[in-house]
Amino acid sequence: MWTIRARWSVIRAAIVLFQLFLLNGCVHVATAAPITAPTSIVLPSTVCDEARVVPEPSDKEDGTFVRRMVGSTVKITVFRTDGAKIGEYSGTGVVIGEKSILTARHVIRHAAAIIAQARTIEPDGRVTLDLPIIMTVVRESAVTDSAVLEPYIAGTKLPPPVQIDRCWKPDKGSAVWSFGKKSRWAWGYVNVPSVVITGASTTDIRVMRLAIACDFGDSGGPIVTPHGGLVGLITINETNEPTGGYAVPIANIEKELGLTHRAP
Repeated sequence: MWTIRARWSVIRAAIVLFQLFLLNGCVHVATAAPITAPTSIVLPSTVCDEARVVPEPSDKEDGTFVRRMVGSTVKITVFRTDGAKIGEYSGTGVVIGEKSILTARHVIRHAAAIIAQARTIEPDGRVTLDLPIIMTVVRESAVTDSAVLEPYIAGTKLPPPVQIDRCWKPDKGSAVWSFGKKSRWAWGYVNVPSVVITGASTTDIRVMRLAIACDFGDSGGPIVTPHGGLVGLITINETNEPTGGYAVPIANIEKELGLTHRAP
């Protein structure tokens, strides 16, 4: 017997699939056409953050920073129809371009429909969600457990992107922040700069181990420097350690997904 939650997930999935059906049938009268996978994904110019170990910031100092970073992340909701896994699943994504969202591949695997919702921190501290945007997958890699999503309808406006830091190197003790759907945000540091693990998709991937809070639902969330440069993507949490997790270095993701950048 299905639970009420399971039934509601199936109903929501049906609604989104019906919306996709309507879009496919009406796109010829719309002003915008569905996006197709480009030959290359061009992102904004990158930043260089040479900072390494820094003092833990105070609440007063990091308030604006946290609001800005949360505003560049999205909640990813996936409706799956792969056998016994019928239902609704969710993770996190980070905006990296005007029409590009980066997330973990295992979050969107077997998806019948994918939606993204921008996140905002309200004055009272609550994190609220914007209207859902139907997304499509344009790039994915099992080697780095990563995927690039774009809006199904061209011209859809996304939140401000996070700039990728191509100069940063993962040293033991390097200070970083994580932003995810479940843990919201957390401050920590790199524990092991490079290690190979079996990822969520049962593929061996090279990651950095973090001494930072990660939980289920944070997958696909960004790892950033104290200055806001994107340096990694959360792939899996440490099951034996509540304050530990793993992230794929952004340099590896760029290489696997073929991301390029405009000149500064």
